[in-house]
Amino acid sequence: MDDEDWDFKEDSYEYRNYESSGHDLSDEINKGHRIFDLRSLLNMSIESLSALSAISVQNLLAIEAGLLHLDRATAESIANAMDIELSDIWLD
Repeated sequence: MDDEDWDFKEDSYEYRNYESSGHDLSDEINKGHRIFDLRSLLNMSIESLSALSAISVQNLLAIEAGLLHLDRATAESIANAMDIELSDIWLD
């Protein structure tokens, strides 16, 4: 990934907003962290979630880290595999 793919904006509150292609990365990170936290609370391994959701371990790890875009269909697959509500992951 080239530096030009990222848009770094500094605002007046002395912290940075990181955006890539106009997409707010904090939302991806927050959803990924929620999935990780919920999976941990359920004592579910990444391998079990992968088998139940039909999503590769590598993709799940990237989603949990906020490195891979989480679309609604994928979030639904993860929620179903974890036997939780979509709204537990997808807050907006």
